[in-house]
Amino acid sequence: MSVSAKTTERPLPPIPGPSSSPDPAPAHRQNVVHNTPRKYSLTRVPRPSARSPRLLSRALRQPRVLAQLLRTSSWDDFHALTSTCRDLRHGLTRHAECRKVILSHYVPAYAYALELSDVEQTSDIDVDFHHLAMLMLSQYVPLHAYPMHAMAVLGALTRGSDDPHLHRTSARLASLTSAHSRFVLYLQSLVHSASSSPSSESEEYDDVADVPLRIGSRLPQSHGVRELVFPAPLSVLGTDTAERDDVLSTATPKPAGRRTSVLSRSGTIRSGISAQRAASLSPPRTPSISAAETIPRSKGGGLSSMFGRSKVPLPPPSSDPLALKLYSGTWRRTMSKARHSVYAAEDDSWIGQELKMPHRRFASVSLSSDSSLSSPPSISRTNTESEGSSGSSPPPAARSRRRASLALGGSPATLAVPRGTSAHDLFLATSRVRAPVLRVFVPCTDLDEAAITACEEQLVKGGLWEHLSDGDIVCNFGYVPPVPPSDAPRPLSGPDEGHREGAGQRQKWLMFNGYCLVPYIPPSPPPLENPLTLPSPFYFANILPAFVDPIFILALPQDAAPSPRAYPRGQPQRQRQQQQRPEPDLQLVNVATRVPSPHSPTGSALVRKYMWLARIAYVGPGSATEAGLALGKGWWGEWVLEAEGTREGRQSLVDALEGATNGPGLRQRGQWQVVREKSGGGRLWLKLLVPNVDGYIDTLVHPPEPEDAPRRHPAAPAAVPPSQTSSGHRTQS
Repeated sequence: MSVSAKTTERPLPPIPGPSSSPDPAPAHRQNVVHNTPRKYSLTRVPRPSARSPRLLSRALRQPRVLAQLLRTSSWDDFHALTSTCRDLRHGLTRHAECRKVILSHYVPAYAYALELSDVEQTSDIDVDFHHLAMLMLSQYVPLHAYPMHAMAVLGALTRGSDDPHLHRTSARLASLTSAHSRFVLYLQSLVHSASSSPSSESEEYDDVADVPLRIGSRLPQSHGVRELVFPAPLSVLGTDTAERDDVLSTATPKPAGRRTSVLSRSGTIRSGISAQRAASLSPPRTPSISAAETIPRSKGGGLSSMFGRSKVPLPPPSSDPLALKLYSGTWRRTMSKARHSVYAAEDDSWIGQELKMPHRRFASVSLSSDSSLSSPPSISRTNTESEGSSGSSPPPAARSRRRASLALGGSPATLAVPRGTSAHDLFLATSRVRAPVLRVFVPCTDLDEAAITACEEQLVKGGLWEHLSDGDIVCNFGYVPPVPPSDAPRPLSGPDEGHREGAGQRQKWLMFNGYCLVPYIPPSPPPLENPLTLPSPFYFANILPAFVDPIFILALPQDAAPSPRAYPRGQPQRQRQQQQRPEPDLQLVNVATRVPSPHSPTGSALVRKYMWLARIAYVGPGSATEAGLALGKGWWGEWVLEAEGTREGRQSLVDALEGATNGPGLRQRGQWQVVREKSGGGRLWLKLLVPNVDGYIDTLVHPPEPEDAPRRHPAAPAAVPPSQTSSGHRTQS
């Protein structure tokens, strides 16, 4: 009050006289003129009008203005801005250019998929702003949150409780998985809408050639790898001298630094085929000698070949042949450091010298040793690391910082699924040669008929069912397999312990086979009607276990042989035989293969054994395959077929090549394994595991009934004295 009183009692200024009256007036007017704009600028605030939303919408419809706004704002701010006006939100998503700017900024790999797409073709999958908002939420939900909530739901069901909060959370998680699956299919529709140039197609569909040289796709190489060498079959040693001289030759000079004896290309053992035709199996792109014909020396001294050019006939197998002597000293030995260092680059010319480093075209990703995009097979081989990498949910403050850094161009490694660590990475949806992985959320402990039906209904409800293609993978994030009891028998340890895990321990997926969802447990053959229609034989490499080759059940392509009715009646039989299909060219080769070994320091061992090899020069759309013109581009090229080096293996290979049938119109199908390390450069290496799978399964399910032998009913015997009954009776056969 004292201040107020003091202010009130302040004396007034003196009254100006006549002489000074004109002076204050201009000053006062000047003050007024000077203070008026300042006073106006401080007090007047622009008020929103009815035109403001339209002006904002008109400004943001400029792609450049919208792009600058997205660079300087976070997703939370942009979402709050668009939530204030429905017309603005719908207008941005309906405008084609603005839609591309928004999706390129927030959807991983959308810009790359847009470059591959055909501008004349539009995707039939609808994506709006609500789907984008749900996708942004799903990008920051840790993967372990889904099975944890599924366990809570299953526990509540066992207790008989009905918690509405659990139902709301389940519906929310199902919506998040549906949004993620929608964008996976949307990106797939973009990359499959365009026909790339031949150079880009060769780089993408021939990526199997780069697999062995990529980081994480090959077994670790270091000295000390165990080697197991099998001798040649005894049937080969028993051949006559003339035939043996025709197929065997002296060893070629060894390269510098090599400690192996090498047979020439014509020095491989084969079955009655000329050496010139046998040389067709050799890769024409390199003059080096294949490791398939490499015979290691048995002692540390000079070079020694397993077979010499001796005119003296070999002793019979019972008298300890030379192959058994070599086998006894070399069946399990350790490779030297010098030999191992040149294995990948020199020993195996089928692989090393025909492969090139990958040329991935993901422009937004820097290729590094940890990049899954530079090595797609290693992505899925760590497909369980995503749950472990996101072990605990960060606090809300940390999550908000992560979103802000992402919106401002921060590193995408802060996402719930870091780039390159899981098969659930959204970047993988832009690959045309890898299976897309969709998500559903149905809490269950077993993928039985009821659970699979619920997954299908969830896809139908989300409007995604009609967009599925053969081979699409569906992962149920609500599947929680039961824990096996502690007293359950464990698999026996063996050389393939790491290779054959128990079915309960392996990951179980769902696959769309063209009709419905079916369970799929890699590395078993995919349950598809015709796997040759897949874009690549390594289509499921992103979900295969580590260092496991894909397996398929298929029938080999063959040229249609003319029917007997096509020949004229007067044509001689000799000419008919000449016009028929030529005999398959088979070759017995000493092949080197890497197998898992728990007793080896590197976890793998090198096995050399004799195998039958055959060659199909070209497989393409014109080949007589089950796929016909729908043959995937990854299957095109030369096929090298491998079977066991036995008589049975040779016969199985011949039957597969000649198109043997189990009945009218039922071609025999075999179980084939695609060998990654030996495929590439336009060649596909297939190893026969089980011949005639359909006949084998049919025999197990329906054993053949014994033929009814005609029973002879003898005439009624005449009255014979008892003493002659034993001698006169004949046993019925």
